Amino acid sequence: MKQLLIPVSLFGLLCCSKPGGSDPAQNPGPNPNPDPGTPTAEIFITGISPNSAEFVPVTIEGTGFSTTAASNVVRIGGIPATVTKATDKQLEITLPANLNAGDHDVSVTVNAKTVTRTKGFHLIGWIVSNFAGTGDFGSANGPGNLASFRIPSGIAIDNAGNFIVPDRNMIRKITPLGEVSTIAGADASGHNDANGTNARFAVVTSAVLDANNNIYVADQLNHCIRKITPAGDVTTVAGDHNKMGNDDGFGEKATFSLPYGVTINAAGTHLFVGDQSNHIIRKIDLATREVTTVAGNGTSTRKDGVGLAAGIPSPGNLVFDRHGNLFITEKGGGKVRKMDVAGNVTTVGGPSAQQDVVIAPTHIAIDKDDNLFVTFSGMALVKKYSPAGAESTFAGAFTGPDLDDGPVNVVQFRRPEGIAIKYDAQGNTIYYVVDSQRKKIKMIKKQ
Repeated sequence: MKQLLIPVSLFGLLCCSKPGGSDPAQNPGPNPNPDPGTPTAEIFITGISPNSAEFVPVTIEGTGFSTTAASNVVRIGGIPATVTKATDKQLEITLPANLNAGDHDVSVTVNAKTVTRTKGFHLIGWIVSNFAGTGDFGSANGPGNLASFRIPSGIAIDNAGNFIVPDRNMIRKITPLGEVSTIAGADASGHNDANGTNARFAVVTSAVLDANNNIYVADQLNHCIRKITPAGDVTTVAGDHNKMGNDDGFGEKATFSLPYGVTINAAGTHLFVGDQSNHIIRKIDLATREVTTVAGNGTSTRKDGVGLAAGIPSPGNLVFDRHGNLFITEKGGGKVRKMDVAGNVTTVGGPSAQQDVVIAPTHIAIDKDDNLFVTFSGMALVKKYSPAGAESTFAGAFTGPDLDDGPVNVVQFRRPEGIAIKYDAQGNTIYYVVDSQRKKIKMIKKQ
């Protein structure tokens, strides 16, 4: 019987074993060791909430997800996100910390299957865009996308929200809608007190306005401080355009040496000037036009101290806070300085010296919370200083691709030399940066 049973059993096995049968060794299926939390359904993304936000937890709705969080690979803009909770229809994620502002594709991969929603999430953040200027060297007026600049430096805002931009030998105005016009000066340099485009300047570097919309500018190569009225009349407030010096005195009897920055006190009674090549801070009484020296010992060595005992190498632009403290960019030393109401000069901060890099902080602005924003033309950055003195980079990338517009942390400026801060009707902050070498005015806002 055993001899008969053996071939019968083999026959039975041969008859039952067919291609496509249930033997797992011959038909492993799509996954021989499936994740027990992975459903076999196709993957779909049906919704993303919120789909536009800052850094907050984000929920992805869909089907076919794994109930094991680690088995879902989520990428935002190609960068892995962290899945914190998972069901077969919902994933909760934490956004990548290094995600840039803007639109990003969202992809989910489960068990080697991937689904992508194009531009599925927008990270709200600070974005740089062009406000005015084609980038061409010129003096064409017109809409922002058609207007051109020569070498803009400095920016101020008048009572109507217009921007005043010194542009080499001219004073330009830009409306809130970006329309550019020339209100004083011309392409040619010189010194002439006159109306509008009949006036002549020689490299204007900074501007400030009083409560009556009078514009005051540092006319650097003329070694003067000039005034432009709302009617366009240009006069010399102080300084002798034929002479460099550091003499105190009245009006044209006083002398400056390459004045760079100018600001005005809260009362509107006095101008303060960063007298660059003299390494001093000057004060001008607008009622009498008397010029006095209030800080700086005239040397190029930095030193904290009181008034004339302090050392302020190559002061640039200046700004007052609401407490009466005066903040000064130190072009020659790469620092930001503070002079309090008693005349004490201290150092707020500034980057450490870098090999082959001219740091050169030039212009400065202050927001409603007393944060300082400083343009560092040599480093091509905008730095922020909190009231406590904490320093951070607000905008610009010193290295990387040469991007003109985009997220603030990747855009490259070329010699930023001017910054102004404005608030829209909803109270949102907007920054305007003069990108001098690009010959453009850039806008930074959250979007």
